[in-house]
Amino acid sequence: MILRRVKKTNREILSLLLPIILIFVVFNLVPFIISFIISLFKDFGTKKSEFTGIETYKFLLTEDSYFRKGTFATLMILLFGVLPQHLIALPLALLLNNKFIRGKNFFRLVFFMPYILSAVAVSLLFMSMFSEKSGVINYLLNIFGLPIIPRFNDDAGSFLMVMSAAINWRNIGWNLILYQAGLSAIPEALYEAADIEGASNMTKHRFITLPYMIPIFFFTITLSIVNGMQIFDEPYILYGGTLNMIVGRSDLGRPLTVYIIWLLQQTHRIDRGSAVAWILFIVILVFTVINKKLLNRFEK
Repeated sequence: MILRRVKKTNREILSLLLPIILIFVVFNLVPFIISFIISLFKDFGTKKSEFTGIETYKFLLTEDSYFRKGTFATLMILLFGVLPQHLIALPLALLLNNKFIRGKNFFRLVFFMPYILSAVAVSLLFMSMFSEKSGVINYLLNIFGLPIIPRFNDDAGSFLMVMSAAINWRNIGWNLILYQAGLSAIPEALYEAADIEGASNMTKHRFITLPYMIPIFFFTITLSIVNGMQIFDEPYILYGGTLNMIVGRSDLGRPLTVYIIWLLQQTHRIDRGSAVAWILFIVILVFTVINKKLLNRFEK
């Protein structure tokens, strides 16, 4: 009798999950596999279709200077546009978690509001703020006699700074909320016991807060890595809505997401675009594994 009920329950669960599984297979798994197949053929889907194997990957990794510059640009975005989010969000979360702070909900709302704005709106806002002629930032710098920020479309350093500032400003509030959720799950009794033992705030954060926050760290950092390496809107809008991104004399390069679209539209090399997408996927996977191993070692 019990076995029949278990089987019936399993069938009901499977019937509920089946639509989700089908949607995942049709719209995620199948395109995922097809994109890899496309990367192995030149002129895929035409009469001139030619199997090239991994030659496209070899070309990207050894001969394609645009790909190398795009990889560098993507890593710079990851370094300056993702890492500062957590260096700011975590202290803010610890500060707002203090029971003596008033108006916590108000501050949470203020910090979270930029996240609900679209990336396009945030990019346009920062474009106007850092405008060389009419931007409020350069206006303030000029008042205090400081050198203004040059037109960032012509300077790789300025372009990276403005883009990183826009990405950080938009996402700090999101990470703040996630960290706050993690902090609220830590039993208050642990902190009370530490207070009885005379532990300092630094000691409590080291031996109570950080170990309990390891799963949250993995989730937030992994999510930031994935989003940071797939950013398209900010660089595209800040450069003026064009894929021909040659920024300054040093040529920062197109981020890989922009480079994929450029390959598809300008060169019609769908095989190379698919190959870049797969390389980007592998890099994200590697970073995620490294993040997991580092946090596991830190937890031990």
